[in-house]
Amino acid sequence: MKQSLSEFLNLLNVRSAHWSNIALDHGDLLRFAPGDGVFAYFVVDGSVQFVLTASQEAEGAVVGPGDVILMPSGAGHEMRPAVGVSSGQVTRGVIDLAWPGGFDPMWMANIIKFRQKDNPLHMGQLGPVPDISKARPMLTRAVSFMLICAMRKHPESQRLLREANIRDPITRAVQVMETHSFRNWTVNDLAKKVGLGRSTFASRFHDEIGKPPMEVLTDIRMEFAKKLVTKTELKISDVAERVGYHSSSAFIRRFIHHFNVSPGTMRTIVEGLNSKPDRRSFGQSRRHDA
Repeated sequence: MKQSLSEFLNLLNVRSAHWSNIALDHGDLLRFAPGDGVFAYFVVDGSVQFVLTASQEAEGAVVGPGDVILMPSGAGHEMRPAVGVSSGQVTRGVIDLAWPGGFDPMWMANIIKFRQKDNPLHMGQLGPVPDISKARPMLTRAVSFMLICAMRKHPESQRLLREANIRDPITRAVQVMETHSFRNWTVNDLAKKVGLGRSTFASRFHDEIGKPPMEVLTDIRMEFAKKLVTKTELKISDVAERVGYHSSSAFIRRFIHHFNVSPGTMRTIVEGLNSKPDRRSFGQSRRHDA
């Protein structure tokens, strides 16, 4: 089934999360090596400075109470109390994630900063030093939420969503029918086309689309036929052939069943509407005679 962007991003899956509390005193400098997971820091008290150790431009951030720092690519970094601050308290997480649809965290900024107002978790509720055993689920959910927010803004998310939908066998089947509606498709043909067994394909198609494959094929053919009838001068027999009917009479019966009017009558009605003096093409301006 075709996914929305929200459904796609919600495939973000936390495999594991390890949390700890870190107290910083004046003069402290902690160094952390690069890792495979996402680094997350919730600032509980004081102001804290983060600097990436591998960045040639001294990339970093200074954050205060309630703010959050995420490092999606697990970059190596240093952490210390900010200049003029005697101490700091942070809750640190290392989160192992399964990213949705091949999303690469290396595409994202090395440091993503969320101010207190954008933090879904009110740190004051966790106390001066969070009890990790109790706070772990809330902290992990908050990180997932913030990562999804960041991914939503990233252009690669839309591209991966399109690719994920194309890979879906039911979506592919509908696309095949839309592109080649003139072919004499059977359920078995469509199932083979998308790499599924006939019964599995038929069951999944009905569950996801709400109609059997052949009914959807008919809907696609009729909508295409309607465009040909109303926007071209093709003979009805040619329209029938273009949408996959070898018998004009069978096509006309199906057309009437679908639209409650014959193709010839529909064409006459549309031509009559188009020939009215008031009717102008979209975008055509009215001419004012002097």
